[in-house]
Amino acid sequence: MKTSPPLLFSFSPLLFLILAAIACQTLSPTPGPTTGEFEGTYSSGFEVSAFVPCEGVSPGPGYVPAYWLSGPPEFYKEYAALVQSSGHDPVTGYLSVYVRFKGELSPSGTYGHLGAYEHEITVTELLEMTLVDGQCEK
Repeated sequence: MKTSPPLLFSFSPLLFLILAAIACQTLSPTPGPTTGEFEGTYSSGFEVSAFVPCEGVSPGPGYVPAYWLSGPPEFYKEYAALVQSSGHDPVTGYLSVYVRFKGELSPSGTYGHLGAYEHEITVTELLEMTLVDGQCEK
């Protein structure tokens, strides 16, 4: 009487392909940062450093995609000067300004205060910073 191989061995090529596909998916490298020129609005205050791009994908009503922004000291000095010249109280912050800069957008993760931001954007070169005057509505 001839015996059949165990069921596991009859499916082994299929099982191997499935496990190989899962391993490839798991071992895929994490995408690196995206570099480029960005424009949008920036506001800063207590536990906030938020950049909102002019062109962004909104997943639903009431949602504003904001990135945690990090920049060189000159960036923050320029922001503080604009806040002060506008008559806005620099202690309270939260004044939105238009910014255009070269920088790097991080891969998805947890960034900023309490990890509340899905991305971090790092300013490498500030190109423009002014009070908001409809620049994103072009």
